[in-house]
Amino acid sequence: MPDWRVPLADVVVPERDIDVVADVYRSGWLSMGPRTAEFEQALAGYTGARHAFAVANGTAALHLICVAAGLGAGDEVIAPSMTFVASVNAIAYTGAQPVFADIGSLREPWITRERGSDTWNSMEHGLGEHLQKLQIAMEIRSTETIKQAVIAGMGVSFLSAHTIARELEMGQLAVLDVAGFPVMLKWYVVHLRHKVLAPVAVAFKEFLLQRGAELIDQVTRQPSGERQSRRPTRQR
Repeated sequence: MPDWRVPLADVVVPERDIDVVADVYRSGWLSMGPRTAEFEQALAGYTGARHAFAVANGTAALHLICVAAGLGAGDEVIAPSMTFVASVNAIAYTGAQPVFADIGSLREPWITRERGSDTWNSMEHGLGEHLQKLQIAMEIRSTETIKQAVIAGMGVSFLSAHTIARELEMGQLAVLDVAGFPVMLKWYVVHLRHKVLAPVAVAFKEFLLQRGAELIDQVTRQPSGERQSRRPTRQR
């Protein structure tokens, strides 16, 4: 088995760069010397800015950007969760609050359907061992009541996609981008083999078989390429 090693970064330092650094050390200037001024002038000229300021590292640069943007206590800054700690620290240094945009915290209060319900069972299937880590604030038997509670900012929830279509269109609710979700279930159109269906039942069955996958795509916002695996199945 090969000894695979994948570094975070492959640092390449040419000899010319080493010579330049050595020259700076020999000059006796370790900070804010003539080389720093030259670099700032060159960077300003390259970017077309009136001024440029060299700092010790990227974290300090991000901090200055946040200060220049006027961030302070009481402000919230949306940040991705897949990032380095420096990008969030720079926000926190100003007193502002970082808000991760693409995750739902397990520490958020959860408002769920009652245990034993189909929705609860699906949530249990989707979250697995993480379900035990949720801070469940309320268990409610009414989906409509849960939606209103989430809209009011009382917590987050796990609900069937088709039950929140209208609220999504109105911008009252949002779907979090969570790995492994949405949880997909298989549905079947069934009836007795020899039963003669009424015209209304026949029309409804054909509607589901012909447009069911399309409607699922619309509600769950899933790519149409995955449609085949979720297509309602004809059973007789």
